[in-house]
Order: sequence, then structure tokens, then C-alpha cells
Amino acid sequence: MNYDDIVNKHEQYKKNIYRWKYYYDSYYGGQDYQQGQYLRKYLQEEDDGYNEYGKRIMNTPLDNHCRSVVDTYTSFIWRNSPQREFGSLADNPALELFLKDADLEGRSFDAVMREATTLANVYGHVLLILDKPASEANTLAEELAEGIRPYLVVITPDNIVDWEWERMRNGRYAVTMLKIKEYEDEEKCVYRVWERDRVTVYEVDEDNSEHTVIEQYENQMGHIPASFLYGQRSHERGIGISQIADIADMNRAIYNELSELEQVIRISNHPTLVMTEGVDASAGAGSTIVIEDTDVDPALRPYLLQPSSQSIGSIIESVGTKIDMIDRMANLSSMRSTSKATASGVSLKIERELLNVKLAQIADNLEICEEHIFKHFGHFYDVDYDGVIDYPDNFDMTDTYTELDFLLKASAAPVSSAQYKTEIAKQIARIVVEDEEQMDAIVKEIENGSQAPEFGTNLDVGTDTQTDT
Repeated sequence: MNYDDIVNKHEQYKKNIYRWKYYYDSYYGGQDYQQGQYLRKYLQEEDDGYNEYGKRIMNTPLDNHCRSVVDTYTSFIWRNSPQREFGSLADNPALELFLKDADLEGRSFDAVMREATTLANVYGHVLLILDKPASEANTLAEELAEGIRPYLVVITPDNIVDWEWERMRNGRYAVTMLKIKEYEDEEKCVYRVWERDRVTVYEVDEDNSEHTVIEQYENQMGHIPASFLYGQRSHERGIGISQIADIADMNRAIYNELSELEQVIRISNHPTLVMTEGVDASAGAGSTIVIEDTDVDPALRPYLLQPSSQSIGSIIESVGTKIDMIDRMANLSSMRSTSKATASGVSLKIERELLNVKLAQIADNLEICEEHIFKHFGHFYDVDYDGVIDYPDNFDMTDTYTELDFLLKASAAPVSSAQYKTEIAKQIARIVVEDEEQMDAIVKEIENGSQAPEFGTNLDVGTDTQTDT
């Protein structure tokens, strides 16, 4: 590659880089968000040093809904670990080491994939490259003795500056070139360029338009061992849609309104003293004002200028409305809402179904990504991966007390059927008993019982008049 090819950036990268930085800042918050200067400036307000704008940034809190939403999604996905069957790879000793320490930094494969899930939901997608150091060992045992085995690297979109896709003969698309920015400072920038036959590392001096090859080695795989993990797929290949694309904008609006709220409270609680230059006065509780003991023009007498605080209520109401809008966009109203109003059972069920579908799509993307990773892992050892990756498909959070209340009331219905009462008893047992072995024994006992279960008649769950069942 010549210098122009090395520093060239993909059109989609140039189009999305500022948005990706915005998503990153919105999720991580703190100093990153403050330095992003997402607070709207007032007229004639400058941003140099610790002036009024800088002080407003320091005094404005960030109610980070982006982090709350993304972490909620991730916690649902990883509440139960995925089931993995490795097939022909199961007996590979390098696989066990890889699952325990996937990134050579002590983190397990589950921990790396959990982090990748979070980043994919923030950015829209991330890239996972499975690499393996070159080795002169003759056997697998010798490689492992030297600590040489595949490891996983998670790369965020802001470091993937260029790429190329090519359609293979079998109809599949494959990445044929990846240019990754590994390091950058004021003096130089280091790029690692993956191609199907080789990997080259360049050091670039953009001030002098010079570049140097600092490393180059053969890509023995014959293809690029990269896997894309999408938060949500888009129509553009290799580009995902962030789960906080719209939520981040609403979060920024709340951030600006919290600044307005802080300004109104501070100014209304500390009125401004208006006086002529010759008056001896100080502000604050218990202070005194001394004026000349002569007739003074009433227009020149000192007075307090105190703005109205009536807008505080409207700002708080606006912030609350925007939080409700975020909850609706994220399908999390049933879990994050603090409203005293009770939503209907049908609306809550619909929202839970929408959330369930969204989480199932994220889980499907994880399954596809992991299958690609283990196929690349098998290629390092000339093994065709034939295993199965299975993430949970159902993330519905059942309201246990509501369901138990319903079943107890259903048991009191005038249905003269032993099978009906037996089925009700089994469903109640499934809610109350968590241990699977005990549950199986109880279900068999209910099914083999000599008579139908008997239930009480007073079935108001949670009240003092409840009858034992």
C-alpha cells in the first residue's frame, strides 16, 4: 500500500465516526460527556477555561438513561449462560484454555462476549478478531507449552477505519480487507491491515506524509478471522444500528433541561442586589445596607432583583415526560417506570412481548457471531466446527404474585374436573418450587395422586383472610 491507501478512510466511517463518539460518550458519561460539550451554549457564552459555560458544564448532572437501558438489556441476555456444544472441537486442549482466558488478559470467553454485547448495543456493532501468534512448534502440546494459542480481540467501530467486502462463489459475503487503527498520538498513527494472504503493520507520520512498515507476516488462514457482532442489523453491510440511537438524543435533551433547572434554582434562591456605586452593602442573610443620611432619589435606592421560580415545575414535568418517552422507546416502562398510575394488564403484556422480541434478536446475533468465532478457531487446527450455540430465546419476566393470584382464583372456579384441578396444582407448584429435581418429583406425585387436589375458597392473595391451600 502507498501512503494515500493507508490513510484512506471508508465513506461509512467518515459518515458515522462522530455519531459513534456521541454514543460512546452518552453511555460512559462522566468526564467523557462533559468534554463532548453536549450542553447548549447561551448567546455570547464562550468555552475557554473556567468561564460561565465551563461552570455550567461542571454544575450540570447527567441522568444517564443510556447506560441504564444498555445494562438492562445485557443483564437480561446474560441472566442465564448460553449452552454450547463444541462437536469435533470438544477434545481440543486449546479450547479449554481459550474458554477460561479468551483475551490473554485473564477474562473468560463469557466475560469477553458480555462486554462485546454491551459495546454492540452502544455502537450498533463491534468486530471480534480471533488471532494466533506465529509458532515454530511441531505439535499442539509444544505450542501450548509455549503459551501459543488463539485469542480474541474486541474492536469498536471508531477503530475500524476501512474495509472491503467480496461475494464468494457460494453466494456468501466475506471481508477481504480490514484496516484497524491500533494506536494514535500527536506524532504518529499505527495501522494494522488484514488481507487474505498477509497482515501488515504500518506506522504513519501524517505531518510529513510518510509511512513505514514495522511488521509483516503471512496470514496462514487464507481468510480474515473476523466476526461482526451486531446490536441491530442495518441495510449497510458491516454497519449496525445502536440500541440508544434515539435514546441518546432524548438523554441530551434531559441533560440540557437539568442545566436550566439548576440555573433557575440557583438564581431564584440568590437574588441580585442592585445599588449605586457609593452604597456600602454586602449580600447574604443578616447583611446590612448603609446609605447616606440624606434624601436619596427613590429610583437610586438599593433593591433586590429576584427572578421568578414558577418555571421549576414545568421543567420538572418536561423532564419526567422525556423519561417516560425513553422508557417507551426502550420497551422498559413496566420495569423502570416510577409512576403511581397502574397500566392495564394487556398493555404491560404487549410491552413485555416487544422487549422479548428485541432481546431475542440480540441473542440470535450473538449465536451467529459465536458460530463464526468457533469456525475460525477450528481452522487454526484444520478441524471443521460442527457444534451448536444456543442462547435463551425467551426473556419474559413473569409477575409471580400476579400469576399465583390468578391460579388460586382459577382453582376456586366451579369446574367439576379432577384433571382441571390437577393441572392448576402443577402450575402452582412450578411457580413456588425452583429446584428442577424436586419439581419433577412433585409433578409426578400430583399426577399419580389418588384424588384431585383440594383448594381453599377464600383466595385473596396477600391478605390476612387467605385460606391455606
